[in-house]
Amino acid sequence: MPKGWLNLEGATDGQLFESDSAFNFLGLTRTQRLYGFFGCMALGFILSLLGSLLLLTGSLGLFAVLYGIGTIVSLVGTGFLVG
Repeated sequence: MPKGWLNLEGATDGQLFESDSAFNFLGLTRTQRLYGFFGCMALGFILSLLGSLLLLTGSLGLFAVLYGIGTIVSLVGTGFLVG
């Protein structure tokens, strides 16, 4: 198997995900990661809620943009929590 490929057959449970997290380059403490998580979740919720309110007014384009951005920001917040 070429070098760099993930070998699932010969790996044990602990060997699959022992690499550094995606947010390791930031050097954040656990408290800073929790602040990032809650901040992103709050911002994502506000954007999604604002998009939902715009849906009631009939503005489908702005709804799609704000709701989509709100979902992406919430997913980034989950990345902070995992990392």
